[in-house]
Amino acid sequence: EELTLGFKNGIVVRANDLALGNAEWGSEPNMLRAKEVELRLALVPLLKGEVRIEHLGFNAFDILLETDQSGRSNWHFDGATGEGNLAINVNSIAVESGSVTWRRTGAPMAQPAYLSDVSFEAQDDGMSLVLTGGASIFDHPFELTGHMTSPSSWGKHQSLNVGLQLSAEAGDIQVEGAIQRTAQGVIPTLKLTTSELDIAMLAQVVGRDISPFPALSATLELTRIDDAWQVDVLDAKAGNSDLSGSARLETAQGKPILTGSLSAKTLELGELVWSKNSPPGAETRKRHVFSPTPLNLIFLHDLNLDLTLQASQLRMPKQRFKDAQLEASLVDGQLTLNAVGKSATGKGRLRGYLILDTSKRVPSWSVNLALTQYPASALQRAAALTVIEAPVDLKLGLRARGASPREVAQSLSGKARIVAGRGRAQLKTIDNVVGGLSTVAGQLFEQGANDTQLNCLLGDFEIEKGIATTQVAVIDSAAATLRADGRVDFGNEQLDLTVTPRPKKPTLTVAVPVHVQGAMRNPRFEPDRTSSLAKLIGVGSLLVYPPAAIVALGDLGDANNACAKLIDRRRAPKSDIHSSVQRVATGIGDAASAIGSGFKRLFQD
Repeated sequence: EELTLGFKNGIVVRANDLALGNAEWGSEPNMLRAKEVELRLALVPLLKGEVRIEHLGFNAFDILLETDQSGRSNWHFDGATGEGNLAINVNSIAVESGSVTWRRTGAPMAQPAYLSDVSFEAQDDGMSLVLTGGASIFDHPFELTGHMTSPSSWGKHQSLNVGLQLSAEAGDIQVEGAIQRTAQGVIPTLKLTTSELDIAMLAQVVGRDISPFPALSATLELTRIDDAWQVDVLDAKAGNSDLSGSARLETAQGKPILTGSLSAKTLELGELVWSKNSPPGAETRKRHVFSPTPLNLIFLHDLNLDLTLQASQLRMPKQRFKDAQLEASLVDGQLTLNAVGKSATGKGRLRGYLILDTSKRVPSWSVNLALTQYPASALQRAAALTVIEAPVDLKLGLRARGASPREVAQSLSGKARIVAGRGRAQLKTIDNVVGGLSTVAGQLFEQGANDTQLNCLLGDFEIEKGIATTQVAVIDSAAATLRADGRVDFGNEQLDLTVTPRPKKPTLTVAVPVHVQGAMRNPRFEPDRTSSLAKLIGVGSLLVYPPAAIVALGDLGDANNACAKLIDRRRAPKSDIHSSVQRVATGIGDAASAIGSGFKRLFQD
């Protein structure tokens, strides 16, 4: 280190290789290192007890700002009270080059912000400084402009007024407000305003890669008290979504903790999570139903949170809810979401929770969902068709492990149960949208009909290690009853199902047991040529299930459901068997070709 003292238009102090020690608990020995520092003091004012800094210059410096687990900052020095009668005036501050790094103890070192050609120049009144300059983080440059109250005015006004604008490729951020000195310490009160800000690009500045995000326009009013940032006013809009409310970010100990209560008129989760033009795993969905691309879950380790959110309209891909309430808790990488809401039409209710634990190397998932009297048309919206119109009760209790949708599918275990009441089934919709699927579903219809009365639907599925096995699967219409047996292998994306019809009337288009096997995106469909006649004649056992399966149906909903009564009585509806069997020969050939094309289309993008 080298220190020189000279006199030229005042007192000139120069220091080379200057170092300022860090706090005892700091991660590095020095808080500041600078290759060159120059300080020019006006001599005459100094003789009068006034410190006037004509110029303060830095070149090639590095500053480390950090806090420990208890919230102490290394720029707060023991014994420094900030009190005194010495007035300080600053006319000019210049930074030729330097870097500023912030770090929280126990967390990885943050990427430095590199400053270049930054200057503060006093205005003529001497009351404020004008800021100009540039900076960059992760090779993303931005410009700085603004103003702040000169330190010489602090003793008079007891506050530092600031106005700052950051301009970058991602957009502009304006900061206005004041930093007050009180007996409790320094309290900043700031207003942040953004307009059409590119959040994905801004995230790259802090080292995060996120999916494209709608441009954000927002206003925040911030106050920092007792090592916590309080958001008193929040008004934000991104795409079709809006958000308002209040929140608090505590940074005193450990991870930041975010708490708050928020509300939205409309919240469209689809566009907030991923771009409409770039859904997650889009590059692999042509080959896989479940993407092998890992989900980006690292952000769950950045903070803890406890939030409540109310949305008048909550929109997800292919689903709409109203009067939705969401409670979110995140503690040390474990996310818990509790949700309640109604369907977009107001009919039917949703209640459920999700627990996602990322604290271990392999994330674990737990989902419980209950839909009550929910419109079947809303559930089918994800497949872009409405085959059934009826109220539905649905219960899901699932658990899994994995970082990607495919890993989750391979490890999926639990139960899925569904019951639908009286409604209508649309054959014409099946034909127009799914094609050959109508050959199976068409067994529920009379010849020439476009729709039929749906009496009921029951489904009970056990899932173990990615394989869903039917325990009970029955659908009943005015024309026939269908039973499905087999399994769906989500992990390997394979189907192995058999659909067995039992006609009630002789006017069905076709009544043929069909095997559905092979890959989900390219399955095979084979009519059961050897046993179809026998199964149609021996229908007495169609609805006979093991006693344990019947007992489990007690959780499936309304005990008056027509399918539940059929199974409980262990008897099939009356039928005209002989007339139906005569139609089998003409139906077998059509079934194989028509069903194949329909199910292939069902699993295509």
